[in-house]
Amino acid sequence: MQIVNKYKELLLEWFYYNSKDGTVRRAKDGYHGRYKKDDIVQPYRLCSHGYSGVHIPTTRTTIPYHHLVLVLNHINIPDNAVIDHIDGNTNNNIISNLRVTTQQINCKNKKRRVDNSTGITGISKSGNSFIVRKQISGKRIYLGSRPSLEEAIQLLDSYKEIVKSDGYTERHGK
Repeated sequence: MQIVNKYKELLLEWFYYNSKDGTVRRAKDGYHGRYKKDDIVQPYRLCSHGYSGVHIPTTRTTIPYHHLVLVLNHINIPDNAVIDHIDGNTNNNIISNLRVTTQQINCKNKKRRVDNSTGITGISKSGNSFIVRKQISGKRIYLGSRPSLEEAIQLLDSYKEIVKSDGYTERHGK
């Protein structure tokens, strides 16, 4: 976020956000006609996590596209904050899908792990029983174990209100 805050004035000079169609556009013509004023900015793949990036003109810097969208909407991004895609789609960079949050809250909006053997986040299989654990208020809590998956799901559902009040979203673990 330090890079975005460092080049904030330059970003506001070179780009603008078109709220009608949710696109980022160029504010002026590019060097030797490489792009024209009002052209849509085409982001490119920035990393293996699916995020796209935009090159800042006159610098040797690239920033994530979703950071640019927030800066152009005059939303302050603190240095210790992360940007969360609420629906989990890294290509959906409309302003209503982005929120500035901490890493701790961002982790409560993540999808189910690939190596999850039971298909339910918070339930693991150990021998002949299913163990139910959940992270609540920064501490991993053992909720109990049950002999069947259905009973373990019921136990996990009984703690749903506590988990929701701790900041977990509906998308967590789906």
